[in-house]
Amino acid sequence: MLSYRLPSCRVQRSSLSSTSAPPVHFPPSHTESLIRRHLAAGDFSSAISLLLRSARSSQPLPASTLNAVLASLSRSHQFDIAINLFHSLRTLAVSIDLVSYNILLNCHFQTGCFSLALNLFDEMRNSGLAPDVCTFNTLIKGFCRENHISDAFKLLDDMRVEGQMPNRYTYSMLIGAVSRSGCSNSGMGISLIREMIQLALEPSDVNYSCVLAAICKDAKVKEAKAIYGRMSKVGIGPDIWAFNCFVNLLGRKKMVTEAKLLFVDMFSQGVIPNVDTHNVLIHGICMAGHVDEALRMLKDMLTQGPRPSTVTYTIVMRALSGQRRLDEALMLLNDLSQQGLCIDKSMYGTLLYGLCKGWRVEDASKLFQQMDSSGFNDIVSYNCLIRGHCKMGNLEAAKKLFVEAEGKDLKPDVVMYTTLINGFFKIGDMKAAQELVIDVGKKGLKPDLIMFSTLMEGLCEMESFEVANEVLDELVKQGLEPNSAIYTMFICSLCMAGSINKAILFLEEMSLKGLKLDLRSIRMVFRWDDARYKFRESCREPAAAFG
Repeated sequence: MLSYRLPSCRVQRSSLSSTSAPPVHFPPSHTESLIRRHLAAGDFSSAISLLLRSARSSQPLPASTLNAVLASLSRSHQFDIAINLFHSLRTLAVSIDLVSYNILLNCHFQTGCFSLALNLFDEMRNSGLAPDVCTFNTLIKGFCRENHISDAFKLLDDMRVEGQMPNRYTYSMLIGAVSRSGCSNSGMGISLIREMIQLALEPSDVNYSCVLAAICKDAKVKEAKAIYGRMSKVGIGPDIWAFNCFVNLLGRKKMVTEAKLLFVDMFSQGVIPNVDTHNVLIHGICMAGHVDEALRMLKDMLTQGPRPSTVTYTIVMRALSGQRRLDEALMLLNDLSQQGLCIDKSMYGTLLYGLCKGWRVEDASKLFQQMDSSGFNDIVSYNCLIRGHCKMGNLEAAKKLFVEAEGKDLKPDVVMYTTLINGFFKIGDMKAAQELVIDVGKKGLKPDLIMFSTLMEGLCEMESFEVANEVLDELVKQGLEPNSAIYTMFICSLCMAGSINKAILFLEEMSLKGLKLDLRSIRMVFRWDDARYKFRESCREPAAAFG
């Protein structure tokens, strides 16, 4: 049985009960007819006035008249007035039935007053009225709207216990709740669909589509195919959203052939693929490495529709960049510009990253200037180009960009500092790298594990092992724990420099911390037999460190 208690909600009650008017003496049937006429005309004030006068007479109206007024107020979203009217009439000899309570429960939920709704539910039970399917559906709807999913399912159990058969509406609300973004649970959705089928309540196309979309978000290909097969069997097709989710899932799983078949199947089911459908399919095709096919599909969109979006172009540009087809990506960007189409930040960013990664830093710099004139340059763009210059050994250009970013109030982050530190170490300028480390502290930035790892790598390459050891100590002071990769790099560097004894000390430290050394790295430096022999002298369980 229900025993829910949520935070209370105060309802402002009007002085409806204080209306002072002489009681009417019209026959009840005549008064009821007048009230219904007022409701039909949208004159709720007159209808309420007549209802209150009748309630004070010797011949009160039946509950059906009250319900008609409450229902009209609820449909017009005048929930507070309906609640106030209900409480005003409770002090009078007015018939209130289960329908009245059901309407009021909905009004309380619509105004977000959970505690009042549940108190009303308890009051209804205490008055001897047993809840019906409508009552339970109202409660379930209220809980689902506020994402109290577990409570909604408890109510479903209570329905069964009390002999009330859940209907399609009951299941539809629950399916919608467990399928929507933020609380998706495709397993529960599948169970609800199965229950409906067992109860001969054939799920609707909306029910199936909701569950199919949720399954696809959970990346369950087998279950998605099963639901889609069931839908095909009963002659129901998914909506465009569910189709898009399914095509996207197949594309992400690199099941491109099946994704394309599903795309074609959409037409046979009367669902026209939209730009989002094309985008997810193009993305899947690109993930499979079929960039030329993606380009053909983009061309078809330009001639046949739907019109490609910025997302479409960004997907294709990223794929071209990934295959080092940078000239084609630049041509595509140029075509967009000549057509007067909007080039957004994501397109520029995708191409900038591809150019830097492909060692085309000069072209990247030109693109960066275009981005700057369009107001698209941010800290991410600066980081990307700085990384490109560092990769090419152009540290002067990288440092110039660093200063430029500061001048534009774009505060350099840990990523930018790490990139520059790595760049200076690569050209052997340890002093410049150390100055940047000092600057990090002055700016109040907290180094992360990647920065420490970069420092360790640079110092080890320059055989500054004492400083590297100090960095390890500083890492611990910062609340960060050195990982196996950092230790392995340090130990290998020590071994390459001939400092085997020091390396063994750090092996022991790794062993005590439960970390394992990468055997492939250590075997590159010194023979396994020698290492095992020396390590046995300093550690009882050498195998723990070597894995």
